[in-house]
Amino acid sequence: MEEVKFILLKKLEKLNTAQWLWIVAAIVLLGAAAVWLVQHRAAEKKKSARIIAIGALCCIGVIFLLQMGMIMALSGMDAAALDPGIISLSASEGAEGVTVELEPLTTPKQGDRYRPGEKVKYAIKLTNTGAAPVTALKVEDGLAWEEWEIESIAPGAAQTLESGAMVEYDSAVIPNWLNYLMAALMIVAGIVLFTAGLAQSAAGQPAAAQKADVRALTYGALCMAMSFVLSYIKFFSVPGGGSVTLASMLPLLWYSNKFGLRNGLIAGAAYGLLQFIQKPEIYHWVQVLLDYPLAFMMLGLAGSVKKLQPGIVLGIAGRWICHLLSGAVFFASWMPADWSNPWIWSAATNGGYLLVELVLSIILSFALAKTLDRIPTGRK
Repeated sequence: MEEVKFILLKKLEKLNTAQWLWIVAAIVLLGAAAVWLVQHRAAEKKKSARIIAIGALCCIGVIFLLQMGMIMALSGMDAAALDPGIISLSASEGAEGVTVELEPLTTPKQGDRYRPGEKVKYAIKLTNTGAAPVTALKVEDGLAWEEWEIESIAPGAAQTLESGAMVEYDSAVIPNWLNYLMAALMIVAGIVLFTAGLAQSAAGQPAAAQKADVRALTYGALCMAMSFVLSYIKFFSVPGGGSVTLASMLPLLWYSNKFGLRNGLIAGAAYGLLQFIQKPEIYHWVQVLLDYPLAFMMLGLAGSVKKLQPGIVLGIAGRWICHLLSGAVFFASWMPADWSNPWIWSAATNGGYLLVELVLSIILSFALAKTLDRIPTGRK
């Protein structure tokens, strides 16, 4: 059954880079053709624009659910993967004489594969087969991320430790090329959706109103693209998620502040879906909503105030609240032993890197103030 699941992937993996570029180019051209059709025909045929918009929205939903479904279906751990190789040893003397054996204490609920959410428990048996005592033995479990220190093990003696880990969803089960392909499809579908929606709303409107809507759509797409590119410029990443980038949220915050709350919320939610495609982390569907569309939709709060800098504070604070809830509820098991409250830990962990992003965004907004003011948005 597993071979049947991967037979298509194996065939597609044989395509070279040039072939994949042609495929992506064809997708982009089809998307551009759809955009042209909507722009030139939908103003006269509002029903057609509505149908195209619904189709693009369904496409986005299908891609989103497909990615989540693949991760949920393919994630897991084979029982045979419980190998002594996950244990690493170091000692001041005699570590090479220690053998490691793993004895499963649990079995998969179905078949021979642990599914996400199942607890894997096992015993670690350490035997000193050497002629000298092993002292200051440090044992590291690469699966459960636990460590032990054993003072000494005499020759011929053995010591047993118990360990365990929760099997989690793993986005790495999807090949990178498939992630990029789905990202390209999502971008094209998003462009078609926004353009169709614009054409539908513009039908029957005065020319000035239609021009303003086109400008809002154009700037929204540009700011989303700029934020997406800047998100790859990372100064450092935080263990467990989050990173400090080159003010990657600033373009969307500026867009929200200039084009209003409604446009900002929509652009932020769409950008959150792109972030999910870029690096999905799935532990629960509520966690996905909190960490991706809802978190980045909060950047649209910058459109609720007149000045950009207070808007930056509001937008990033809204995103922080979403990550705070997600971290405290779904990632409490990641909390280090020296922390006692998951809410405080989540607030500090997520607040740390977002505070740096906040400071960078405000500094750059002041530094680029004159340039940003000269951008012809058509709005005050």
